Amino acid sequence: MKRIIILIFLIYSSTISAQDSTLVLSYDMFNELGEISLATKDTWLFKTGRDSTYTKANAKDWIKLKPSEINAKLADENGRFEGWFRIKIKLDETFKDSLAGLNFSRVSWAPMDLFINRNLLKSYGQTGLDGAAFKPYKHLNKTYTFVNLQTDKTYNILLFVADKTDAFDGELKASRGNLSNFIVLGNSQIVLKDTDHSGVSFFSTLLGVLTFLFWALYFQNKRERQLLYPTITITLLFVVSSAFLLNNLWTFMSYQTYLIVSFINSLGFYGFLFSIPLTVVIIFKNTIPKTIWIVSSVFFTLLLISNIF
Repeated sequence: MKRIIILIFLIYSSTISAQDSTLVLSYDMFNELGEISLATKDTWLFKTGRDSTYTKANAKDWIKLKPSEINAKLADENGRFEGWFRIKIKLDETFKDSLAGLNFSRVSWAPMDLFINRNLLKSYGQTGLDGAAFKPYKHLNKTYTFVNLQTDKTYNILLFVADKTDAFDGELKASRGNLSNFIVLGNSQIVLKDTDHSGVSFFSTLLGVLTFLFWALYFQNKRERQLLYPTITITLLFVVSSAFLLNNLWTFMSYQTYLIVSFINSLGFYGFLFSIPLTVVIIFKNTIPKTIWIVSSVFFTLLLISNIF
């Protein structure tokens, strides 16, 4: 009995120690992009609910869960996910000569409030914590959030995340994309510029002109079957490039519109892959063997199913 009590005490002590641990960051942890993915670190703690007093709760009342582990299974029966993530970080001496400030960024549609030492630093979208209406966060083409962190100080980072499962696919908005980038720390030398899409814009414009010319040529020569397949192929490539530009340049796009445009993008891309072998065969042989049709159709169907499910 005594040995059991000692064993329970040791397990309990180690659990408390793990919960209270501080993540020490060194400058060599930055990758080639000048970023450290905080979302994948093992010292995160989580507590479900929206009670703002959780910012003052003891760490022992929380469970181990990383932001990169968010998934639809964590939502309640109404499809809602609300909770607090917390982590303690400390910068070591390797930051001392190069630190002018650090930057936070995130890649997720889920709204989030970012606190440092209980002070609200930034709200991404609207979580509804302050009574405002729930509003997803469009993360594309957003700049970093600057904050001046010093060495040899411990910082308590707190994230309040609110999310809803989507009626379209039953997934949380937070779980879309690369969750390792859910919360990222960037160094002071990183320069975040708007991504240059001029090349894609020019290519998409060129495809639009070609699409119009090919369809005009086809309708004037409907008997020439060889024209139909390359016309469809170019059209599908135009759809893909246009959808890509919409997703990256439409600043006020809603989450539902994003899903629709992304689905059109995937559908156009798979259709483009499907049409390539058909186009090549029709140009050189003037007819498409049944085997090519079957193989291409099965390939297209499998790709489409994988994208939906």
